[in-house]
Formats: sequence, structure tokens, C-alpha cells
Amino acid sequence: VRGGTESVYEVRRVGSVGASWAQSARFAVGSVCGQFDDGRVGSIRRLGCVVEADGTIRFDAELDVSVKFAPVTAWATARRREEGIPA
Repeated sequence: VRGGTESVYEVRRVGSVGASWAQSARFAVGSVCGQFDDGRVGSIRRLGCVVEADGTIRFDAELDVSVKFAPVTAWATARRREEGIPA
């Protein structure tokens, strides 16, 4: 915890798929940073790819991203997600 009781830093694991590893990492970081106040640092956990039957290659990236969030806001966001309400 940094910043007293007003902010919390937490590592979130997130993954995404794209046309390249760079694109899939960008999508993953964008999705997690869109849900929380601020992304701080990240690290790649895993890179992978799948060759489809038609020859298309899907690249996937799994990252750990440290994010900052206000506990009440994060709780409310998680609750809305559980209830299927858009954020």
C-alpha cells in the first residue's frame, strides 16, 4: 500500500490476443488500465501463438500489471461487473 488509505496498488494478471505480440500486449494493458485509475509497471508472464487451420496466426500475451485504485471505486466496479452492468 502506497499513498495511505486513499490508494492501493495491486498486481493484476491480464491477457489478450492480437495480430502480433506487441498488439496483444497493448490490448491487455489497455483493458486493465481502463478498469483502474493508473497503470504503473508491468511484466510479461507468457507469450504464445496458435496457428489456425486456415494458416492465420493468433498471438497472445499474458502480463502482470501493477495498477492503482481507490478501494471503494474498485469494489463498486467489481460489483457492477458481477451484476452484468457496464462500467
